[in-house]
Amino acid sequence: MFYVFKGQNASTGEPNKITGRYSFYGQVYCFDTKKEAMEFMDNFESPYVGHICVMGDKRKMREFCLGMTIESFNDYLNYTLPIHKNIYGQWE
Repeated sequence: MFYVFKGQNASTGEPNKITGRYSFYGQVYCFDTKKEAMEFMDNFESPYVGHICVMGDKRKMREFCLGMTIESFNDYLNYTLPIHKNIYGQWE
């Protein structure tokens, strides 16, 4: 699996009860192939300063989700379904 975090350079949610750290505001997307992940990132355009779009493995995605416990982070990734382009060229 290939993961892409798309979000903002801003914290969100409750702090982690053990570390006191917050998660970044955004969402993790999952892809079956690196090609799809790269294409998704190439199409990322944002008119706002401070937006983030990063591809990486599970460890890299953890850096953006530090407000979650390890268990909730693993659940989050396990329930993130891979997205693909439909026949119209839109991401689903």
